[in-house]
Amino acid sequence: ATAIGDATDEILADGTKSGKLVGYGPDEVGELASVFELLGRTTDELTETNARLELRNRDLNEARTRLRENLDRLERELNSARTLQLSMVPAPDAGTSLGANVAVKALMEPAREVGGDFYDFFTVGDDTVCVLVGDVSDKGTPSALFMARTISLVRFSTNQIARFSGRSPNPAEVL
Repeated sequence: ATAIGDATDEILADGTKSGKLVGYGPDEVGELASVFELLGRTTDELTETNARLELRNRDLNEARTRLRENLDRLERELNSARTLQLSMVPAPDAGTSLGANVAVKALMEPAREVGGDFYDFFTVGDDTVCVLVGDVSDKGTPSALFMARTISLVRFSTNQIARFSGRSPNPAEVL
């Protein structure tokens, strides 16, 4: 038992963990020395692996933080775009009177994405109500911008035709 204890002390104190103890052969002490050498190598490998995992975990946590910040920013931008889109159409709670016999009330609830759905209504002269309902293909900012431009162009061209011709235009003339 003393020889095993001395061999263990020699291996640990030596620092080489070579497993080759002077004066000992392939008996229990030699096997024990091989086990200590293997344990030393395994411990070193596990320590290196743990260090690499800690770096990977830190990198993943930083990436997750950046991703969360980007998602939060995109969510804020999407909410702003949704608010902007809704500001381009008549307010849903404002039942609008368009003359003596016409009242219009409409509601649009955009989906999660901003898109090109639109509606509008306005009078042209005293006797004509213009109602627009449309859906631009696809979703996203380009569709929303096209929607806004379409509403502006239809309103402008309708009013210009009425102003210069002295009458309310028909839909074909506006389009």
